Amino acid sequence: MKTIAVAVDFDEEVRDVIDLAATMARYFGAEIHLIHIYVQHPELAPFMYPGGPIESEVEFQKETQQIEQLVEELREQGIRAAGYMKGGNAVSGLLEFAEHRNADLIVIGSHRKERVEDILGSVANGLVRRSTIPVLVVPRKKKAA
Repeated sequence: MKTIAVAVDFDEEVRDVIDLAATMARYFGAEIHLIHIYVQHPELAPFMYPGGPIESEVEFQKETQQIEQLVEELREQGIRAAGYMKGGNAVSGLLEFAEHRNADLIVIGSHRKERVEDILGSVANGLVRRSTIPVLVVPRKKKAA
């Protein structure tokens, strides 16, 4: 394994996803490519990406800085890493990105939902169904009662 693509959505548990990918990267000597897909058409955001649209240039810059910070943290751990922002549909965008980077694995977090059919989340579910690259879905931690 040489390349791990990690989908980043900036939720509170993104570090769990990145930490798992970092452990794998250290073990295999792989490089991590963080990717955040943002919605270019805000009116379609609820259907395309659960993280919502990037509403302004300020938001775009903020998320770009967040990616850069996450990449820097990985590099400080001795992991080769790069970060990217890409507009479009989350599933198609992640698949195109992973294929373009010759990723050996795609890592993505799941979203906790109430309905059983939503447990994987629409993006993770779409990746699992459509990807020819192995997909590792990292479950969210259970919240304390």
